[in-house]
Amino acid sequence: MKNEKEVKIAMISAASLAMKYAKKNPNHDSEQVIKHIIKSYDAKGDRKIAGIAAANHVLKLREKNPRITEKQAMQNLSDSMNSILDNINCQENAPVDILEK
Repeated sequence: MKNEKEVKIAMISAASLAMKYAKKNPNHDSEQVIKHIIKSYDAKGDRKIAGIAAANHVLKLREKNPRITEKQAMQNLSDSMNSILDNINCQENAPVDILEK
């Protein structure tokens, strides 16, 4: 990741957008919320990928713990950012699957 600070800000922004959208659309499942983030979140490259990962993180967290507050979800995201970014970097550096050739 090129500029880690900007990527982390993008992660917070996308996660916040996902929680707001989920709150306004309670009948939508996580997949629909993520589709909305992919279409509407205005970021490119690493920031977009990290933002989608962050949105997914908070949505899954809130599914597992429905009583968690937005503030707690965002704090958990903040605590997990380095791990999420490490996972993204590992996947970007993974060898190409032989079936993809």
